[in-house]
Amino acid sequence: MILINDIYWTAGFLEGEGSFGSRYNSPNIRACQVEKYPVQKLKFLYGGSLLLDRRNGNPKYSPISRWQLCGIRAVGLMMSIYQLMSPKRQSEILNQLSIWRKALPYTGYRTHCPRGHPYLPTETRRKNGWRWCRECDRIRKKGESING
Repeated sequence: MILINDIYWTAGFLEGEGSFGSRYNSPNIRACQVEKYPVQKLKFLYGGSLLLDRRNGNPKYSPISRWQLCGIRAVGLMMSIYQLMSPKRQSEILNQLSIWRKALPYTGYRTHCPRGHPYLPTETRRKNGWRWCRECDRIRKKGESING
């Protein structure tokens, strides 16, 4: 369970050490720190991935711990801490959320084929993780135009 103090702590930490970006239209939040505890706490609270960067094995530098949160969980965290961030960080968050809102939804969430036929279990053909609309297949086999 995430407490309000955890959200305030997260906002403060990400204000100083975090970055808000996107990859393939999927928002992500990143934070790097030499000290492992803060990024481990972020991973414990919100999930995501943790990576140890040894800086090319150079003994002169301490390793850096990197935390990253992607996708819908990053969107939820951005929305949760938005009001607590500085105007600069708020604009970064708004930019990433606008990119995310304009992106097409993951195809698994779509309820209709591109031509508007519903993906019903009886009207959908599946093979190797792909799905096809049976109505579009029927139209294609008759030789009719699919678009018109």
